[in-house]
Amino acid sequence: MVALALSAILFIGAHGLLDALGAHVRGIQEAARDANARANGSARVHQALADVALGIDSVPSLTGDARHVEFMSWCDTPRGWKQACSQRIDLQYSREGWRVLISEGGRAQLVRGALRRAELRYLMSADYGGSWRERWEGTVMIPAAIGIIMDDDTLLAPIGVRR
Repeated sequence: MVALALSAILFIGAHGLLDALGAHVRGIQEAARDANARANGSARVHQALADVALGIDSVPSLTGDARHVEFMSWCDTPRGWKQACSQRIDLQYSREGWRVLISEGGRAQLVRGALRRAELRYLMSADYGGSWRERWEGTVMIPAAIGIIMDDDTLLAPIGVRR
C-alpha cells in the first residue's frame, strides 16, 4: 500500500514536471518563430526597397503616408528571374499593439509585432542631417530611404542602388 502511494506521488510529480517542461519548450519555439519572422521580415523589407522599380508604365513608383507605403518593385519568380510587382508595407493596430507587415500579391509577412509605436518616414535628402517627410507622393522622385520607427528602434531601408 505504501509502495503504491509513493508510486502515485512520483507519477503525479513526473507528470507535472513534464507539463512544465512542455510549456517551456513551446515558449522557446514561439520566441524562435518570432525572432525568425523579425529577422526575415527585416531582410525582406530591405530587399523589396533595394529593388524599387523606377517609372514602370508611368505608374507611381512609390506613394505613402505614416501608416502604409505602396511601391513597384522587382520580385523574384519561381524560375529565378525578376518581374515587376506591386508591394506594400502596412502598419496595423490591434489590441496587442502595432505590427509591421510587408505584402506582395496579397500575401503578408510579419516584420515586427506587439509594438507600442510604429510610423513610416521618408528621407528626402541626407544633406545636413537629413530631411524627413511624413508623406510621399509622386512619380518623378523617390525618397533616398524609408524609416520604419518601431518603439525606440528604427529600421532604415535605403531605396535602390545608390552610387
